[in-house]
Formats: sequence, C-alpha cells, structure tokens
Amino acid sequence: MSLCSSNLAEFVKKTDEIGGPGTPACNEFWAGLEYIPNFELDRQLDPLSSDYRQQQMDLYAEITGKQYTGMNDEFTPNVPVDRLLHAPNAYDHPSPAEFAKHCVAVGMLVQKLNLSRGAKILELGSGWGMCQEFLANCGFDTVGIDANSDFVDASNNRLERLGFGRRVQQRGFDDVNVAQFGKFDAVIAYEAFHHAVDALDLMERSVACLEDDGIFALAAEPFNNYYATWGLRRDPYSIYCIKKFGWFESGWSASYMSYLFGLCGLNASFEDLPVSDLTRYMYGRRSVKRSTDQLGLWHPDVHGSVFADGNGLFCKAHSKLLVPAPLSCVRIELDLVNYGPRALAVQLRLLDTMVNVMIPPGNQCVPLTVPARSVAERELVLYIDSDIFCPAEEGINEDRRELGVYLAGLNVY
Repeated sequence: MSLCSSNLAEFVKKTDEIGGPGTPACNEFWAGLEYIPNFELDRQLDPLSSDYRQQQMDLYAEITGKQYTGMNDEFTPNVPVDRLLHAPNAYDHPSPAEFAKHCVAVGMLVQKLNLSRGAKILELGSGWGMCQEFLANCGFDTVGIDANSDFVDASNNRLERLGFGRRVQQRGFDDVNVAQFGKFDAVIAYEAFHHAVDALDLMERSVACLEDDGIFALAAEPFNNYYATWGLRRDPYSIYCIKKFGWFESGWSASYMSYLFGLCGLNASFEDLPVSDLTRYMYGRRSVKRSTDQLGLWHPDVHGSVFADGNGLFCKAHSKLLVPAPLSCVRIELDLVNYGPRALAVQLRLLDTMVNVMIPPGNQCVPLTVPARSVAERELVLYIDSDIFCPAEEGINEDRRELGVYLAGLNVY
C-alpha cells in the first residue's frame, strides 16, 4: 500500500482500528509507507518565497481536503483536563519508559542551555506542560504559550497544584513579540516549532525577545531529509496527524535551518544524539561568527561548488555561497586559507562589490563591504573564483581533487 490522497481516509481508519500510533500492529502496518503527492513539487523555488509556501499549502489541502486556517487547525481534541490534574505526569503517559525519553531529552536541553537558577525562559507551544514542569523543577522563571485553551488550563492547574503558579498563557505564535513579552535568557521550542508556517518570521520575533547573550533553542524537532529545505513531512505518523487532526506537520533539513539561524544573527550548532528520536537539538546565540555549515549548503548550486572538509569548505574553481546575514549587515570578513605551495589568485564578488586578492600559503582575513539591501534582496550571494591546485600532484598527500582556496569561517557585522 502506498499513501495517496484517495486512500488516506482508509489509512486513518485502519490505524485507529488496530490500536493507533505506537502499537506493534500499527508499527507493522506503517512500515515502509510514505505519502506520494498528486503533483510534482517544484524544488527549484526559493524556499523563502510565497510561491514555495503556497505549494506547501496546496499539499496540505490535498492531504486534508481543506485549506489551512492557522492556529484554528492546531487544536488537539478531547484533552482530559480534569484527569490530567492528578496524573503522575503532564502527559499521563501509560509507559514509564516512553515518558522517560522525554525527561532525558529535556534534561539534556537544560544542560545545553547551561543557565543559572532563576533564568527567564519563554517556551513556544508548551502543549501538555511537560517542559514547563521540568523547567520549574529546575528553578527557572518560565513563561509558556499555547493556542489551545485546554492545554493552558491543564498545564496551569497542574503547575498551581505543584506549587509553581500559573505560568502558561493562551497565545498563538503570531502573538510573539518583544513589546508584549519582554526579554528572556532563552527562548525554546520542544516538539512545537514545526507547526509554524513561516519559520523565519517566528524565529526573528523570538530572537528579538532575547537578552544580548540569550540563547534560542529547538529540541526534539523533526529535522529530516524529505526536503533540502522545508516542507510537510510525508512519513505515516505525520500524514496521520495532518489528515486526522489537521495539524501543520512540517520539517526542515538541518542545513536549511542553520542558514535561517544565521539570517537571524545567530551562530548555530546542531546535534543529533544517538539517545532517542527526541535528542535532536539546534541552538544559537547572537554572534558575528558563522560556521561554514550555515552557508546555504542545502542549495544545489552551493552544494556542488565546494568540498566540505573538517570545519570548513574547500572552494572549487568557481564557487557560490549564501551568506546568512541580517539585513542590517554592513561588512563580512572571510577567514581564507591557502593549503597549496604557492599563492592563489582569488576573485570575490558580493552584490556590486568585487575584490581581487592573492592568498599566499597560510591564513588571510579578507573584508568585504555589504551594500544596503531591501527585504527582497535578503539572499546575499558570495561568488569565489579561485586558482586551483592538486595536493597529489604537488606531493602534499594522496588527495587528487582540484582544490581552490579554503574558507575556514567568516564574521558578519
């Protein structure tokens, strides 16, 4: 059985009849299934464009049979508010082992945040309230937001009974702004950020709510390779949730999301730890530094024009990179390295700026001025044309690739 729009009602019905997600019978039924769209997705579109977003909305409508209407489609039915009040945990999870996976994942997030007791944390999409209880137990001053009034009531009633006070507000992602919320030491999302249709917009508003040294973090989110950039996930669990509940179940590649972090002024780090399917983290702080992982490696033209090596990138003779710089950026500095035996002639092009430099063996920092840009010119493309050398032919090592200058990192000002 392959999943398509014509058999989704049957798919959901059978899933429920055999016990639902997580049961052995369901796991066997779902094995190898993936949704096949009725139309071919245009993967060449700019992932930040309205055309690309509309394509994903068309896919959502194909799966659900209706148009997406925002937070109105994100409610979970039949939340047992009264029963949850005295349940042993916020999920009332029947399996201690499965619930422990969440405890481990949130605990590792707290370790990565490395914040002092009393630090202020804003949680986006706090859901059943599990993270809010964990963070409160750690001694943090927290605010959670969720659009579902049942979640808010259940979370606040449990928090109040546990002595932590009412910490969750009924608000949607569109309500996030620094004027209403103020500043925080961290803004986090746990299994929630992927419900945002415009990830960059929500991220920019979230980062505006950070203190200067604050941290933005995503945990247990669906980083995946369905797309080089982002889109609705097509695995059976995601399709089940989209079809049955109407939720917007998107996901992103780690490469694309790290690029978005850079556009928001953050130096991103990604970790996919082999502990469980929940121990995936991307976090970032405001910084002028950008890792080479943030340079648009999801873009086919970029991916094909460089060699990833260590913590940097070897350029080919002609390379294209996307610089993840906020619109306020006025200058970038490139940390270039020549691993060859003689000087390399390198031409750098950035918008209307062109610079020709000779890079002798060793390191050299090269600054480039960034002209003023509009929102429509957000994509900042850097072209690097470099002389090349072959390490094997030069007697350096056995590497027979034709390599240009090496980009070890860059700063964005």
